[in-house]
Amino acid sequence: MRKFLKSDKFLILISVLLSVFLWIGMSFSSGSEFTKTISDIPVTVELSQEAIDNGYQIFGLDHVTASVSVTGNRMIVGSLTKSDIQIKAQQTSSITTAGTYTLPLAASKTGVKSDYEFSSAVSPSTIVVNVDRYQEKTLDITSEIVYKVDSGYYSRSVLGDTSVVVSGPESVVSKVSKAVVRDTISGTITETRELTSDIILLDEDGDVINNSDLSMSVTSTAVTIIVEPEKELPIVVPPEGVPSDLDLSKYITVEPSTIRVAGDASVMNNLDSIPVEPIDISNYDNSVHTVEVQVAVPSSCRNISNINTVTVTIDFSSLSMQTYTVTQFEKKNIPDGYTADVPLKQLDVQLIGTEEALSSITSEDLVAYVDWSEMTEGIVIGTSEMPVKIEIPENSGYVWVYGTYNANVTVSKVETTQ
Repeated sequence: MRKFLKSDKFLILISVLLSVFLWIGMSFSSGSEFTKTISDIPVTVELSQEAIDNGYQIFGLDHVTASVSVTGNRMIVGSLTKSDIQIKAQQTSSITTAGTYTLPLAASKTGVKSDYEFSSAVSPSTIVVNVDRYQEKTLDITSEIVYKVDSGYYSRSVLGDTSVVVSGPESVVSKVSKAVVRDTISGTITETRELTSDIILLDEDGDVINNSDLSMSVTSTAVTIIVEPEKELPIVVPPEGVPSDLDLSKYITVEPSTIRVAGDASVMNNLDSIPVEPIDISNYDNSVHTVEVQVAVPSSCRNISNINTVTVTIDFSSLSMQTYTVTQFEKKNIPDGYTADVPLKQLDVQLIGTEEALSSITSEDLVAYVDWSEMTEGIVIGTSEMPVKIEIPENSGYVWVYGTYNANVTVSKVETTQ
């Protein structure tokens, strides 16, 4: 007996018996009924082709799932996953217009494993869907950041994103009329601040729109609050075409006379006035003239007043104008290798100034000249018309030439001998 227990035949017999018992146990176990709940199954909603052709689609289905219980062979049921089951909305063929619909849900088998049954209804049993056409709308983003700055400073908000694209159901997107960023900064600020703010959608009444079906191309944006010193400065007319020391305030008025500007402190500290675009005052006679001119605000500054043009009144009616016959002519800065001939022998010119200054000047005091150094296009051989300048003696007082003058000039190249 002891020899038999230790023999190979006994060990083989024991192995066979254990295998038989194990097979019988597994057969009984796998053949028993087993129930399991399959969860997190995505819900499918399919519209009719008619609805799709009319531009309708489903909104609000992101991450919508359901569950269902199944019963069957333990081995089969134990291996089932959510990919083996489809949960689909029913009665979608009746959807032909936009609206909110409550649809029943039903489960079906999709995999090769079919030896099981659904033992419960789908949970939830229904789903609410929003059917609508898709729409996009682009809105400018407005800053509604609340803050306070000291007097003498100007501030403005600069947004990292200036617009946002809102998309989603047509019925919801159509109600969105404004996009804003809102925040409140406590205390008083005197320097530039940076922050990030959420973008808020508003309807035409200013009420906030919160709808999970809406999408935005950007949901928040950087906001830079720029704080700069500001000044109110006089608007001045540069003395072009008249003596530089002439007090133009006696003859010229500007309306409006001041402008508010802001800019970096390094610029504002050196700014005491804002000029208008250059006006050649010598083109105006001794009467009253009104002209509209542009204000020349430096590009590094901000025109807070938003004044782009001003009215300049030139009143020379208190001055006199007198005609002089000039007989002295000069040619200045003729390039080497060229000669010039000015046939003009006399020229009547008009001067404007105070009566005292004009009475001290005679025709013999004036010199007419053509200056080639001012010819930006270079020298021209042959006969052409060139501007004539009038030279007035120094210390003549407040007097200047009225108008412009020209003369025909013939330029020749000097012949060189070999």
